[in-house]
Amino acid sequence: MKINSWEEAIRHNRELAHDDIIKLKNQKAFHLVREAGDLLDPRTVPIFSLFFDFVIEQQEIRRRTGDAQLGWAEFCSRQDSHLAYLGPRWTLPFCYFSPEYAYCFEGTIGLDVGCNVFPKMARKVLDNFNSAVKDLPDYLWDFETLVPHYTHYRTFGCHMQGIDIRPMAVHCKEVGYGDLRMLGADDEGIDFFAVAMIFGPGNPASTYLDTALCLAELKRTCHRHGLIYLADFIVMPPLVACAVSAGFRVFANNSYQYGVPIGIFFIKDDFEIKKSSFRPIMEYLLDYELCLPQDVEVRIINRELLRKNKSRPKILIR
Repeated sequence: MKINSWEEAIRHNRELAHDDIIKLKNQKAFHLVREAGDLLDPRTVPIFSLFFDFVIEQQEIRRRTGDAQLGWAEFCSRQDSHLAYLGPRWTLPFCYFSPEYAYCFEGTIGLDVGCNVFPKMARKVLDNFNSAVKDLPDYLWDFETLVPHYTHYRTFGCHMQGIDIRPMAVHCKEVGYGDLRMLGADDEGIDFFAVAMIFGPGNPASTYLDTALCLAELKRTCHRHGLIYLADFIVMPPLVACAVSAGFRVFANNSYQYGVPIGIFFIKDDFEIKKSSFRPIMEYLLDYELCLPQDVEVRIINRELLRKNKSRPKILIR
C-alpha cells in the first residue's frame, strides 16, 4: 500500500496502537506499567512508515514550490478533539537544564513549541494531580515554576523563541503562532527544541499522520548536531518506534542527578557528538539510549520517568 494523496492519508489516519491512556487512568496502574512494560505492537512501524514517506514527499513539494499543499493546510486547520494543542504544560524544576550547561546553549537558535503557561490553570491541574498520587511514595513531585522554556534558555545565551498553536490564548506578547506539523523555520535552522505535551496519549500528535508530520518537521528543521527535548515523563513505545523509523536516536533520562532534565531526547542519526555544542549533554545521555532492534518483539520498562530511583530505562527483548 502507498499513500498518494491527502484524502487518502486522512481517510486511513487513526490513533497510534497503544493503550497507555487506559492504563494510566487509575493509580494502581502506575506500578503495573513500570514493572510489566508495554508490548510494542509490531504493526506500528510499517503503518507509520506509510504516512512518514507520504509526508516527506509533501515536504519536498513544499521545498520546490514554496507552499504547503492544500490538504496539508486544511488538515492543520481542523479542530478535532485530538488536535487541541492547548496544554497546561508542566514547568516542574527538573524540566530544565541546569545552569552548569549554559555554555552549551550560548549562541544557539532555539524553539519552544506549545509554550503557553497559564498559572491558574496549571496550578489547578497540579493540585488535582498531587491529590491523585499523594499515596504513592515512590513518586517525586515538586512545585511548578511557571517559567516558559524560552525564558529559561535565553538566560543561557540561546536565541530562543516561543510558539503556540492557540494565538488567541497566548498570554505573553513574545509568543508567536506556530504549529509543529507545519513549521516556518528553515531546513536545519534550529539547534535546540523544547517540546511538551504534544506527543502520545491524550495529546495532539496521537495519530499516525500527526506524529509523521511533527517528526518530519523536527527532522527537517533541527540542525544535524542539534538536540530535541520532550518534557514528558512517560516513555511511550509507539512514539519511540516512530521516532527511530523517522531517523532519530532516542534517549530517556529519569534522574536529575547531573542537571539533565527528566524526559525524552531525540537526535538525528547523523549526529556527531564532537561537532555539537551539546557534547557534554550527549556524553551523559549515551548510556540512556533506547535502541529498538528490528524484527523482534520488545517492551520498554521503567516508562514512568519521574521517580526518585536512578535506574535507567531499559529495553527488554522477549
